[in-house]
Amino acid sequence: MPRQRGQRQNFTFNKGWNTEASPLTFPENTASDLDNVILDVDGSVRRRLGVTCESATSTRYLPTIASTWAYTAIGFFKWENVAGSGNFSLLVSQKGTTLLFTGEDGTSYGTVDFSSRAITARASEAPKEVLEVASGLGYLFCCGPSIDPFYLEYNANTSTVSLTGFEIKIRDFDGVEDGLDVDERPATLSNLHEYNLRNQGWPSSFQCIYKGGSKSTTDPVEYTLTNLGVYPSNADILYFGKTGSGTDEDELGRFDPSTMAKNLFGTTPAPKGKYIFNAFDVNRSTIVSGATRTQVNNRPKAVGFHNGRVFFAGVNAVGFTGKVYYSQQLTNIDKIGKCYQENDPTAEEFNELLATDGGEIDIPNCGNILRIEEGPGGIVV
Repeated sequence: MPRQRGQRQNFTFNKGWNTEASPLTFPENTASDLDNVILDVDGSVRRRLGVTCESATSTRYLPTIASTWAYTAIGFFKWENVAGSGNFSLLVSQKGTTLLFTGEDGTSYGTVDFSSRAITARASEAPKEVLEVASGLGYLFCCGPSIDPFYLEYNANTSTVSLTGFEIKIRDFDGVEDGLDVDERPATLSNLHEYNLRNQGWPSSFQCIYKGGSKSTTDPVEYTLTNLGVYPSNADILYFGKTGSGTDEDELGRFDPSTMAKNLFGTTPAPKGKYIFNAFDVNRSTIVSGATRTQVNNRPKAVGFHNGRVFFAGVNAVGFTGKVYYSQQLTNIDKIGKCYQENDPTAEEFNELLATDGGEIDIPNCGNILRIEEGPGGIVV
């Protein structure tokens, strides 16, 4: 009998698993059942290797999540360029409010508990929220919606990590609504208008000159009432009332309300921003009793680092949603929370902006900000 030619069928299974097709229309190179194998893109099939479980007491990775951790935050981050060393990175593991630090070789570098940074009103939420982090200049900057921000620093001498908290601070460029026109000089002084004057550079004590040449150091706000019968307006500027002439040198540069009244300020508001506050707790009553306080119990949940500055955003509260805060240039780490201009804008001299200043950016109609990432030419919000 002559030998018949046979055809060998090869199956690569590189199109994966298909459980829906019928036997009459089953696609080529698919399988109806697969168990413990790996399908490679070249068509080969390999046996899936086993898994080795670490002991329950291992500290290299977080223990297996138990039911008691159902509402505990679990997060993993890579801290690069630790302490400014390009060859040293740490794996940061978060369980609740505890951070565990592990080297790339498995060496443990201890733990840090950040529960002390939780906001009192939201202390129960802090262990449930995964942190957002950004590394820069050898530090790791951390923030979350229920905690005040902090940064981590590695100490090479002790091989440990320490935590340092800080506040995000801004200048009060808003002031308060005192019910007066900008150029209105009232006969009575409300707490709100007094705060505005102080925030516009009017001190509680200044060298003044009386009519007739007598001199004194007193409150220039009250002194204006004594001489003009009214208080300064929100357009009046103290140093425009300084004298430029006198019978002796000591009379020069003293405040004279009559000199100030000769200037026409119009309805241009005087510069504001003398006082610096926590961005989320602007307590003006610490300056003038009875002044307003603006306070929210939310904090930034997004953080980024770019070009020597740290950026914060994602405060989920009315009036704060679209704000992005950025620090001053970090020539030293103490400037991390200074999101404001260095020079006092109400000062007579040295009131200009500097290239190293911090500040804030408002993004109109912005939704919920989730992340900040560094891009090639800036940051992406």
